[in-house]
Amino acid sequence: MSKPINSPEQQEATPAAGGEHTFTQAEVDAIVSREKAKAAAKALKESSNEDYKAQYEAVKKELEDMKAEQSRTAKVAAVRAYYQDNGITGKSLEIAMKGSAAEIDALELDGDGKIKDYSSIDALIGNVFSGLVVHTVIRGADVPHPPVNYGGGGDRIADAFKPKI
Repeated sequence: MSKPINSPEQQEATPAAGGEHTFTQAEVDAIVSREKAKAAAKALKESSNEDYKAQYEAVKKELEDMKAEQSRTAKVAAVRAYYQDNGITGKSLEIAMKGSAAEIDALELDGDGKIKDYSSIDALIGNVFSGLVVHTVIRGADVPHPPVNYGGGGDRIADAFKPKI
């Protein structure tokens, strides 16, 4: 059995009967201090790791949100241009953009940031938004019924372009 420690001044460990080792108060204090320091360091490290992990997750989520917003912005711009190319302009364009929000969100971008497939948008243009498409037809004068000044004043124009020698 070990001997009781009588005073803190006792510096050396004394072997007890049966091969047991007794510690001085200074040794016990050193061991306790060392173990407390280890526990505190471990707790600090775990706390720091948790803090860093939480910060990492927050930054990761913020980055994902930014990427999603950039992707959405690219999709909206591409669909807006696609509608304009297909004859939907002005207030009709704004109506079409609001009415196709779900389809825009469902679109996929390729590696270059361009939309892979416009089939869902084409379906909207052909069905739901067909009344919004502006059809512009450019044609010349109606030949069987020429304008009133057609053919008149031809001599004056011809005279104006004759060479003056």
